[in-house]
Parts: sequence; C-alpha cells; structure tokens
Amino acid sequence: MNRNLTRATLGAFLGSSIEWYDFFIYGTASALIFNRVFFHDLDPALGTLFSLLTFAVGFLARPLGAVIFGHIGDRYGRRVAFTWSLLIMGAATVAVGLLPDATQIGSMAAVFLVALRIVQGIGVGGEWGGSVLVVTENAPLRWRAFFGVAPQLGSPVGTIMANGAFILVAMLPEEDMLSWGWRIPFLVSALLIVVGYVIRRTVEETEDFTSATAEGGSTDFPIKEAIVSAWGRILLVAGSRILELTGFTVATVFLVGYVTTTLGGEATNVTSAVLWGGVAELIVLPIYAVIMLKYRPKSLIYWAVGLGILYVTPFFMLVNINEAWSITLAMIIWFPIISLPFAAYPTLFAELFDERIRYSGMSLGFNLVGIFSGFAPAIVSGLYIATGSWWAIAGFLAAGMLVTLVCVLLMQTPYIQAGVERDRARLDRNRAAAEPAPAVSQ
Repeated sequence: MNRNLTRATLGAFLGSSIEWYDFFIYGTASALIFNRVFFHDLDPALGTLFSLLTFAVGFLARPLGAVIFGHIGDRYGRRVAFTWSLLIMGAATVAVGLLPDATQIGSMAAVFLVALRIVQGIGVGGEWGGSVLVVTENAPLRWRAFFGVAPQLGSPVGTIMANGAFILVAMLPEEDMLSWGWRIPFLVSALLIVVGYVIRRTVEETEDFTSATAEGGSTDFPIKEAIVSAWGRILLVAGSRILELTGFTVATVFLVGYVTTTLGGEATNVTSAVLWGGVAELIVLPIYAVIMLKYRPKSLIYWAVGLGILYVTPFFMLVNINEAWSITLAMIIWFPIISLPFAAYPTLFAELFDERIRYSGMSLGFNLVGIFSGFAPAIVSGLYIATGSWWAIAGFLAAGMLVTLVCVLLMQTPYIQAGVERDRARLDRNRAAAEPAPAVSQ
C-alpha cells in the first residue's frame, strides 16, 4: 500500500470517527440533556420533542453541505473539500459545548443551538463523500470495495467513543451533569479535530480526479450537471439508505428516551448497550470488507433487508424486557444487521456517477435521505404517542427496509448503468463546446 493511500485511509477513518462521534453525542444529548438545559420551561414530553427536533435540523442542513462541498470536491479537488468539511463540522460541535444555557440567556440559547446544529449539518454534508472518495479513488480497482470500508469503521468507533463519554458523564451528580458535565464530550472533539486536520493536510489529490480532469477538465457547475443528468440515481442513493439510517437513529436516539421515560429504565443501560452494539459493528465491518472481495456490494444489502425484517420484532421484544442484558443483546444483533448496507455504499454508489460529478452526486444522494431519517426519532415518538404501541415503530422500520430493497434493485438495471456512459459523453461534449476554437492559419 503506497504512502498516500495509507494517509488517505487513516485521514478518512479519523474524520469519519469524529463525524459519528459528533453525531452520537448530539443525539444522546438531545434525548437526555437538552430538554432540561435549553427547554426546561416546557412540559417534559414537549421539551423532549423540541430537543429531538433540533437534532433533526442538522439533517435538513446536510443536503446544503453536500451541494457546497460537492461543488468544491468536483471543481477543485477532493482534498480541499475533505479538509474543510472536517474543520467546519468540528468547530460547530465545540461551539455547542461552549453555548450558554436557557438560565443564562433565555430563549436565545435554543436559537443559537439550532444555528450551530445547522452549521454542523453543513460540515457533515460534505464529510462522507470526501472520506469515501479519497480512499476508493486512490485504491487499486480490485481493492476499492475493501478499502472503502475504512471510512465506515468510523461509525462504530464514534459510537463507542460517544457512549463511553456519556457513561462517564452520567456518573456525575445530576446537578453537575446538567450544569457543566454534558459539555465535556463536545469539547473533547477539539482534540480529535486537530489530529484529523493534521493528517488530512498531508493527503494528495486522488488519482481518479487527477486523471479525469487532466483528460476532460473539471466541470464548472458539477451539482447542476449531477441534478440534470443523474437525478434518478441521486434519489436511488437516498432511498437505499433508509434501512441503515433510520435503524441507527431509532436505536441510538429514540430508544434512549423510550427506555428511560416510557419503560422507566436506566439511561446507562441504553448507552452501554449501544456501546456494545458499536463494538459488534466494529468487529463485523472488516469481515464484510473481505466478503466484498468475492461478492458484489449489493449482496450485503439484500441480506440486511431479509435479516432486518426477520429481527425487527424480536429486537423490540428484547428492549421491552428492560434489563441491561436484554437491551445489550438487542443492540449486539441489531448493529451488525444495519451496518451490512453501510459497508456496501462506497463502491456501490461510486459506480453510479462519472468522476467529474461523483462527489456531488454521491454526497447529495447520501444526505438527502437525512431530511427523512433525521426526523425519524420524532416520527416514531409521534407514532408511539398516537398508537401506544411499539408495533407501529417496528412496522415503520420494516417499511423503510423494503424501500431500500427496491432502490438497490433498480440500481442494477441496464438503463441505470447506461446513464453513467451518457453522463460521460455529455460532459465531454460540454467541455469541447466550452473550449475556444483553434486559430485558423492564413
């Protein structure tokens, strides 16, 4: 493995770890802390709902981040977008940890919280595409699916770090936890960002982007080109993520509040269970990478849909036992299932777009579904309030799995595959038309 690929892999892994660490600490804080810190004057149930909605706002901002960093990544290079997305995302996370609460500045605390969540969402919107492309586009063709799993390893590592941080914070007296303890996980992110930034600055531009732009030049408006020519594929990318992302957000955000308020359980039972779920995911992801050396990535998603539909009911039955062992067992089985498609995304999605619009197309599709999945904790909370039953939530997750299956099946049609060739031909024509005509000799 050459030195640049090593740096790219390490930088992508660290950046992804920081992204998911930030994601999970905010999600956990929105379920346990923010309702009492920023919305303490409201009814507890309503305060929790508003707190979860601030979590969802970050997902609304992600497509905007995908547009911004997709343009930068396709126009000026993966390396630039790869570096700046990390800085913006991390700066917003640290700022949340420094934010005065409602007792200090009143309702403006919630306003600033939402604003910082939007900035965080913009940074996250460009993070995944950059992390995946700097690795896969630098790796040998046969090994791209294998190395593409490296950024995905950041998810379980981020899960483990975030839940470990909140397990430690929860040991504090409640008054200390609500006044200053909850801030520590957010502020620790600053150290991670510095390390990630130093490594990312040393990564060279990817071979695919360099060769593609050398031959045909970069595209002036890559996001426009992606939307005009590949909007169907962008939507398929978005739809194929519903299984994985709703599964993660329900397990790591909704269930924290569900166990502690509805079931009357201990928050540490859930956070510890999620931590062990992250450990299980960290173990199986390298195995999935090896599997993809022999089988196509889509096979992992087919298995995820089948296993997910079979297990979603036992999953909730285990959670409802409301014992530490049962919740832990539920998560240890759940996380490896919903991470099956996560391992497949990098190479599966990259094949759908020409190199000159790949960052834009992949990032926009990857983050569009966040508009739906970001509201998943609030949606399932509403479903539970309306029905009083966890069966409605299980049905919601199962329906999302079927949507994922349909989207992946459609990706394999000859029409979709031919679209990439049409993109390439059209981009070449546009580039040729934009070039000045050669001077005619007299």
